[in-house]
Amino acid sequence: CPRDWETHLGKLKLQLRFMDNSKQFGVFAEQSPHWKWLAEQKTTATPRPRLLNLFGYTGVASLVAAQAGWSVTHVDASKPAVAWGRRNQEISGMNQEPIRWIIEDAPTFVKREIKRGNQYEAILLDPPAFGRGPSGEFWKVERDLAPLLRACRELLSTQAKFILLTVYTIDASSILCHNLLEESTQGLGGKIDIGELALRQEGSQRLLPLSLWGRWQGKSQG
Repeated sequence: CPRDWETHLGKLKLQLRFMDNSKQFGVFAEQSPHWKWLAEQKTTATPRPRLLNLFGYTGVASLVAAQAGWSVTHVDASKPAVAWGRRNQEISGMNQEPIRWIIEDAPTFVKREIKRGNQYEAILLDPPAFGRGPSGEFWKVERDLAPLLRACRELLSTQAKFILLTVYTIDASSILCHNLLEESTQGLGGKIDIGELALRQEGSQRLLPLSLWGRWQGKSQG
């Protein structure tokens, strides 16, 4: 059985890999509803609207967004994950698409972007329960997610379209996502949707819950 192989997601080509020290193989399949929704946010605006993908892993969402007309900044603390994302961009024939690949701790990057005065029209967040940054920063979702979302508010432009948040392995309901997004977008209007991501058990109608999600959409998004 090969340890590396390729698969397709629409027009995208993605590299998958079995790894000895991880259950992951390069794609979180339960995220596919988010990828579909993201692809539907297609834009032909010039200049391209800016999308920030925090905790971006191997870049599937970044590639989907770039394909849909966004200028993407992809941030992940893992050098191998970012290299994997670049590889996915290359084999998908998308080297000319505007994707910045950044190896950095997400909260650190957001703080620096605020100081630089940079802004975005959309932000994706897919944080792990725990993690370490390239400089030893320690991430704990229960402690750090709310402050990060408040900081992300400062990165939203006046034309902000959406924030999409996914939360794994946390003892809470999707109402938590609603509350976090409501707090961080207070005064901006728009609407908030929440739900869960799940996979259907093979040979059964049973759904296996995997994560919570929340999505804020600005007024211009309906």
